[in-house]
Amino acid sequence: MSAPANATPDSSLSRVGATGNNTAHPFSAVENAAIITSVFGAGDGPEAVRIARCESNLNAGAYNPSTGQAGLFQLTREWFNSAGGGNILDPWDNTRAAGRIFLRLGWHAWAECA
Repeated sequence: MSAPANATPDSSLSRVGATGNNTAHPFSAVENAAIITSVFGAGDGPEAVRIARCESNLNAGAYNPSTGQAGLFQLTREWFNSAGGGNILDPWDNTRAAGRIFLRLGWHAWAECA
C-alpha cells in the first residue's frame, strides 16, 4: 500500500460492511489481523498489524477515555471522520480510515508505535 503522501486511496478502501453505529464487532485478534492485511495488502500489512497490536492489542473495541481514541488503530473521532468515517469500532471502517491516513502521512501518524 506504500504510496506518496498526495496519493488518492484506491477502491479497496471503499466503505463496505459498516454498521453505521459505534458498537464493536466481536472479531478475534486473528480475524482483525486478517482484515488489516486485506486492507493494507501484503507489503504493508505486517507493519499495519504490528502497529494495531501496539495501539489496541488487535481489539476493535479498544477505547481510551483519556484521549477519545478508539478502535484497532486508536484513531480520534476527528481523524476518523476526515478519513471516511463510519463506525469507529468496526474493524473494517477503522482499518480503511487508517489506510487513508497512512496514504497521507505514512507511519508517522502512529509515532509511538512506528
